Amino acid sequence: MITNNHSIEKISGGNLVKDHEKCKLEYIGGSDRSSGAYLVNFSNGKLKQNTKLNLHFKSYESSETREGLVLRRKRKIMVADSGRLQYVGYNFGSELSHLGTACRYCIGLLDKNNGTMKVYSTQMFHMRPSLEDAGGFEETENPTEKSKSYTEKVDMLTSAFGSKRKRKAMESRVHHKVEEGNLELAADKVVENIDKEVSGIKTMKKNRLELEMPEAIPPQNRNATCPEEVYNVKDIISIEEYSGLDEEANLVADATLDQINEWKKEEKYCHYVLIHLGRLSCIRETKLHQCKLLIYFHYLVTLLKLRYQDMKKKDPLPTVPEPYKHHLLNNFTLKSENEHGTTFRSFPQRMKDKVIAYAMVVALLLDGFSVDFSDVHPDLKFPMNRLITIVLVLGCHVRSSKNPSTGTPTKIADLTIPLYTPGDKPRSRRT
Repeated sequence: MITNNHSIEKISGGNLVKDHEKCKLEYIGGSDRSSGAYLVNFSNGKLKQNTKLNLHFKSYESSETREGLVLRRKRKIMVADSGRLQYVGYNFGSELSHLGTACRYCIGLLDKNNGTMKVYSTQMFHMRPSLEDAGGFEETENPTEKSKSYTEKVDMLTSAFGSKRKRKAMESRVHHKVEEGNLELAADKVVENIDKEVSGIKTMKKNRLELEMPEAIPPQNRNATCPEEVYNVKDIISIEEYSGLDEEANLVADATLDQINEWKKEEKYCHYVLIHLGRLSCIRETKLHQCKLLIYFHYLVTLLKLRYQDMKKKDPLPTVPEPYKHHLLNNFTLKSENEHGTTFRSFPQRMKDKVIAYAMVVALLLDGFSVDFSDVHPDLKFPMNRLITIVLVLGCHVRSSKNPSTGTPTKIADLTIPLYTPGDKPRSRRT
């Protein structure tokens, strides 16, 4: 940094002379063109000292504007003509890479009478020889050669003067080269084919969902005016089965805190049931209704945990009482008979989807038609994408949120009117 009243080196007769006299600096500043003088350097060497040079400089300034506004830094071209050769420098484009763009150039004008030096802002130009018109040679290149690219011209030189190895490499490269137009056409065709395949896969998945899922979900009222009218609990649990849950529902409703803690240790009920025991209504009738739905949800989760070996057993659901055991096995598993007349049960993926769909409807009825996936996922243990697909078919809208107790990201399934229809764009709002 230059400051006032600082000892400097004065330039005298082209030589640096150390002068310990203090000189007062006066910074004039202004724009880069305020001084009317510029700094130049030449790419092919330095100018010789004490040599008479016949150089004539001219500068050209662009009047270009951008979006109706004058550019902050004018584009300039500096031309130096020695009579035999021209030198050209620019303050824009690739020429800036040869200069210190982070530097600021100044010119100092020293007044020896009062010891004051005025400092002006200026610009530096890197001058290169311009060979375009040098020598006055006439253009003899034909139009076809003018249209050739640089690579094609180099290949011509290699073919004429290159070594055997270079010619062989060049011929191999040209032989395996794909024309740019053909390459773009091929790429467009590949992209078009991929788009068609992706579109076909999406259509196939949508059609498969439309064909399979209605069989897997409970009876649905698409003309409902409120969420309470979409699903009827009687379509999930029959009246006789609902009444048969009275005894166990009373035990769950009257459970003390110690009993609930003991159930947690014994894992008597699934995760979803245990976390909801502290959220039951204070109204007895509503509380019993909630307990019956929780017990039925637990039975569905117990069925979902069955493995292939369990299906071979005589009693696959020993912990589920009748008539619920018979109801679950008949409605959610398949009974077949082999060639030897032996009957066996199977639990294919589409039947597991049906169990998930019924369990999610029960959870919607319990949670006021808004289910947090973090509450049900530990029990269902289904891939999240598949779980989201099922709730979308149920008519739910899925949104992202955070679990209020843990703060971890989660998904929320909301059953709202109008119902979600496969093919609609899912909502992406966050809470």
